[in-house]
Amino acid sequence: MELIPDINPSHRKDLIRGLGKHTHCRAPVKMLPTFVRATPDGREKGDFLALDLGGTNFRVLHVRVVEEMQKLLKMDSKICAIPQEIMLGTGEQVFAHSWNSLNLTWVAFPTVLKEFPHMLSTCWLLFLL
Repeated sequence: MELIPDINPSHRKDLIRGLGKHTHCRAPVKMLPTFVRATPDGREKGDFLALDLGGTNFRVLHVRVVEEMQKLLKMDSKICAIPQEIMLGTGEQVFAHSWNSLNLTWVAFPTVLKEFPHMLSTCWLLFLL
């Protein structure tokens, strides 16, 4: 949070409360935290997926990094719109739609179907009451 010094102090408090285990249920801004277990160190190679669930779209990004100097070999992405009725629906509906969208994008990334050793999942969910 220190990287965003220009954020309104009261909004910042709401974000922190939304992430808190004991304050989440009473927070005006609901957030689903994602946990990063490790950060890149520059030696990564292979196929990676990044998943981004936003307010109106679910985006799937496929990145292939080759060993030589971590050169990016290929990058593809697919964007799946989230219909209004799902945006306003339950969390189960949002995740089911995201899962179905992810399954549909596998066809677009045939090399990933063969072998997928790595996965980076970044998912920020922000629900406003």
